[in-house]
Amino acid sequence: MMTGPQEGIIYQQMANIMADVPAIPKAQQNKQQGYTFRGIDDMYNVLHGLFVKHEVVIYPEVLMADYVQQLAGRNQNLATDARLRIRYTFAAVDGSTVTIVMQGESRDFADKATNQAMSAALKYGLLEMFLIPLEGVTDGDAASPEVVNEKPAEGAPVLSMADKRMRKVKDAAWQHTDGDDTEARIVESKQIVAQAISQFGGEPKNQTEVEAIIANIDMMFKEDDAE
Repeated sequence: MMTGPQEGIIYQQMANIMADVPAIPKAQQNKQQGYTFRGIDDMYNVLHGLFVKHEVVIYPEVLMADYVQQLAGRNQNLATDARLRIRYTFAAVDGSTVTIVMQGESRDFADKATNQAMSAALKYGLLEMFLIPLEGVTDGDAASPEVVNEKPAEGAPVLSMADKRMRKVKDAAWQHTDGDDTEARIVESKQIVAQAISQFGGEPKNQTEVEAIIANIDMMFKEDDAE
């Protein structure tokens, strides 16, 4: 949702930022799976100078915060699930503003659930507000692969494109579980997938959205891995 006055320079300044913003490459790497992704710090590095140049500031207001604590993971550690709704206001020097409302969700086993949920909300808010080019991402609808006339092995399940996209998301979640208890890992990975899909707003419809959801899953665990 976006709101704002019909007068003032904020719209022009936002358009100027959009005109100047470059594609943001995948500068970070997932250690578990080896794929690269964009983090919120990549957004800061690119956009900070443009916001200064065009004299626009942004400030958040948490409209809703919901927390649930539960035992999760192979070792049944206490986890905090955070779900936030945040209003971000973009303001120009003349006082004119534009606001957007985003949601962010995260799970953390320490004290960073709120931070991660806010980072997720802002990251996708900036992506959507400024239509930031995603360098290196191939949209799943950009090409139609050649169909090879091969029959699947007898008894093998035939996956639809939607199932294949979800399989990639599930595989990414599985990489963040460990232990010998397969059943526990399945339960945990399902929780990770459900949280990531809910935060993104639905199942992926193309490869670009698959990569966005996988990057979001990685971000949920990034700070824990750093520690």
